[in-house]
Amino acid sequence: MRSFRFISNSVLIISCGILLSCSPAPQQQILQKQEPPGVYDSAFPTKNSSTEISHIFNSIKRINSTVYYNTYLFDMKDKITDKTLDTMNVRKLASDVVSTTQSAAGTATIIEKSNQGVALLTCAHIITFPDTVVNYFKRPNLTVTNYIKSVSFKEREVNLILDLPDLGYFKVLAMDPISDIAVLGADVSEFTDQNIQVFNYPIGEPHDLQWGSFVYILGYPQGYQMVTRALVSQPDRNNYGSFILDALFNKGFSGGLVLAIRGGVPNFEWVGMANSATAKVDYVMVPEDSKIDLYDSYTPYKGDIYIDHKTHIEYGITQAVSMDRIKKFLKRHRKELGKEGYNFSRFIGD
Repeated sequence: MRSFRFISNSVLIISCGILLSCSPAPQQQILQKQEPPGVYDSAFPTKNSSTEISHIFNSIKRINSTVYYNTYLFDMKDKITDKTLDTMNVRKLASDVVSTTQSAAGTATIIEKSNQGVALLTCAHIITFPDTVVNYFKRPNLTVTNYIKSVSFKEREVNLILDLPDLGYFKVLAMDPISDIAVLGADVSEFTDQNIQVFNYPIGEPHDLQWGSFVYILGYPQGYQMVTRALVSQPDRNNYGSFILDALFNKGFSGGLVLAIRGGVPNFEWVGMANSATAKVDYVMVPEDSKIDLYDSYTPYKGDIYIDHKTHIEYGITQAVSMDRIKKFLKRHRKELGKEGYNFSRFIGD
């Protein structure tokens, strides 16, 4: 009986397989959802956009800003305080004077070229450095004293576009640290041997972005020329149309171009500028400063433990400055920019 039942089941299974394989496969119709009119695409592009992106990158430059300081050093035994520096000559009190620098790098976009010069848009924090930097001595437990270790005074700042060396240093034409927007400019002579290409795609409308709108971001994270993709979250999160992206943000991406697509590639529109990532602070236990060099991973540490903090970027959450805010910035500074020979009519009208 068991043998007969096994054979019968086998025949039944084979028969079902034959019947299924002979049945005609149902036809599946694939429908492409059309975006509502007036909004940007949320679907991944189905058309190759390599040629267009390569062309756009001709207008996107890597910017490097360096500030030079004269730094005055003091001895702990002299007990120099803020009040001391206010009333006495810094140079006389200093035990030594050295030259120091600070640098930052980011991304800038060529937005206009006139007969006299070229202008680029970037983030203000890339080119913003303090005029004076004061460092204080620390106690063995890492708490800060009132005694000054060094004070640095800014002497000059140099802004360079690395692949436009013939243009020399770029000066700040207009800047707003709160909006995190800046415009830089440099003179263009008739002997300048550079291919200066202004970004020539349409200026977009950030208010047309929706949850899940697809965008490209182009820039120079860590100095690498890169393009990445992202989805929009929290569109219109304030009156300026700012929004958040799920893009991976690294240093150097500040000022990166955010491009939305309206009706498929190559219909790119410039809707904003990547400017920052969120970060969190972790509090960690650290050994005493004087004993750090003596630490041995095989020997238990028996010294005093203190609390310090470390800042970590939360990758995958990128803030963006909207094009609406950029246009209002250019309009607000229209007069001073006009004196430099720029009108930015594409952004703010005639």
